[in-house]
Amino acid sequence: MEAEIVNNADAMAHFNTVPLLLHFFGKRMSFEENLETTYQKIERGWNKKLTLPQAKELVKEQYNAIKIVLESNRKLL
Repeated sequence: MEAEIVNNADAMAHFNTVPLLLHFFGKRMSFEENLETTYQKIERGWNKKLTLPQAKELVKEQYNAIKIVLESNRKLL
């Protein structure tokens, strides 16, 4: 159970650091690749790493907001 909590906490941290992810990935790849990599990381966190319902509930608003921003930027490409 402790490992599951730590895994969920790690995934939750990514929802609070999206600007840092964009900055970090932006130094290594194009804007398009950056958006896609960040989007995939957030989706992987939401769909695979967040296994506790309480963890998902805590970051649900952030997840939805991040998806709106990333998807709207993907449409511009």
